Amino acid sequence: MGTIDTPATTRALSEAGDTYKLSAIAKQRLNALIPVTMHDGIILYIEQGITPGDFLTAVICNDLKGACQRADFVNIEILRNYVEWLYWHAPEPCWGSRHDMEQWQARVRFGDGGDE
Repeated sequence: MGTIDTPATTRALSEAGDTYKLSAIAKQRLNALIPVTMHDGIILYIEQGITPGDFLTAVICNDLKGACQRADFVNIEILRNYVEWLYWHAPEPCWGSRHDMEQWQARVRFGDGGDE
């Protein structure tokens, strides 16, 4: 099965060796959709593989129940925005399940694709 060229897979990151940086477009949409208090958790996870807090971890791992349980009164209302941003602007391999998260962290931290 081939891959689909989407903004997330082709422009969300610029790749230089084993470092990843969000594009200006991805950051602009992050500002538009997600509260500024959550930006560091998202950016540090994607660019450096640093585990975010419990709410963002649940969102990244596609754990709806966990995300709803951990969301504050602001984030519960905009949960859809997180999924929209991840879908369109985060690299596809970095989210979707706990396994995907762990593989992404290994890739970003150690340049290792794991057992993909």
